[in-house]
Amino acid sequence: MAITRRGFVGGLLLAPEALGRRDRFGGCPDIRFERSGFFRLEKKDRWWLVTPDGNAFLSFGLNHVMPGLLKRPECIDHWTKAFGDQFVEGYRKKVRADLDALGMNTLGVHSTLRDLPPGFVPYIHTARFVDICHYMTPSEKQFHDVFSAEFETHCDRVAQAEVLPRKDDRFLIGYFMTDGPIFTDLDAAARSNSVYGAVRKGLPTWPRVLRNLGPEAPGKRAYTTAMRERYRGAVAGFNRVYSARFESFEALDQAVNWRPQADPANAAETADNLFFLDRVVDRYYSVAVAAIRKYDRDHLIVGDKLNANTDTPDSIVKLAARHMDLVFYQMYGYWEEQKPIIERWSRLTGKPLFNGDSSYSVPYEQMPNPYGPHCRDQRERAQRTLEFGRNAFARPDFVGWSWCGWMDGLKTNQPEKQHSGLQDPWGRYYTPATDALKRISASMYDIARGVK
Repeated sequence: MAITRRGFVGGLLLAPEALGRRDRFGGCPDIRFERSGFFRLEKKDRWWLVTPDGNAFLSFGLNHVMPGLLKRPECIDHWTKAFGDQFVEGYRKKVRADLDALGMNTLGVHSTLRDLPPGFVPYIHTARFVDICHYMTPSEKQFHDVFSAEFETHCDRVAQAEVLPRKDDRFLIGYFMTDGPIFTDLDAAARSNSVYGAVRKGLPTWPRVLRNLGPEAPGKRAYTTAMRERYRGAVAGFNRVYSARFESFEALDQAVNWRPQADPANAAETADNLFFLDRVVDRYYSVAVAAIRKYDRDHLIVGDKLNANTDTPDSIVKLAARHMDLVFYQMYGYWEEQKPIIERWSRLTGKPLFNGDSSYSVPYEQMPNPYGPHCRDQRERAQRTLEFGRNAFARPDFVGWSWCGWMDGLKTNQPEKQHSGLQDPWGRYYTPATDALKRISASMYDIARGVK
């Protein structure tokens, strides 16, 4: 079936004409630092990522790059014909050509290096210690008792599998953990289709899970300790909030499943959950980061991609900044929507910021509800892209942006929400948007330095 919509143009892209000098990682040799052999961060007039060769680097990445997208029912015949019996080699050339044409220098999150050779392009690797991403429907067991020795063992196993094999990889920027972790009551609430997520039922949270465990669980003891401190040892105040009848906090410690999964009954319960959540997340980050550092002392810890489209608390942002090398976030929004969040989180942390997942989209019949703000047409999409890229990279604390994503997903495969791309499933580009990205990549180092 043919796809039609305004602003669609087929054909191949040409590489940007004015990218300027770039090193093998996509860094800018005109801005020099000491060579360390690994990606790192350094502040000199502004925050910079620095390539292993010692050149300034701003990450401009592409998410959701994977061979499976070329093997979906609607397009597999097209790509099989295009690549012949050399599918893997054809895929490699396709990805290389796309990155070069757009001037993008990073494979971001949700991309895979499978079928790509070593040293292909800088990348961010996933080391996921908890499966509580915003797009998942995790059960209670996915909310590990992070205070337990078992969680330390679990994190060590993950680090051995995901970190140890990559500790010497010069093209690895750093380790990403959980995508929009479900932290708060709002994160877990049932939702309809939204700008960043599909329909979903209500979910557990760490405070709700750990408070219902038995007295033998370290997480339950940590909860009871936190509530005893919060209520200054007066269980009567705790009982009023929860309509409970505990004679003491020792009795609370013994109670199993005393408050099944439920939305908070009042503002005080919400505040209690956030109070305890800080301790849970601090422990989670401490154990996970220690596991990474046990096997790799050199690469950056990018950390969780915090969800700026919900109500991520200031305390969690500060915790992330304390444990991670930068503030990695996701926000689908226009520049004027993202700017206040960036400014607030910058003031809170003093750390560089990296938008690891966002884009702008144009719905059409076979992609009716894509992620990201919906634009009228490809021209508006290009304008919004330029607006964000130029303003964000002009900030002295902004070091990266990854675009979601590579190719359109259709409702036949993603019925509720679709990932929009820079091309349709048959590789035909949206030139207004791709031209905008090329203009950003060609000028981002000048933008960052304030060069007119």
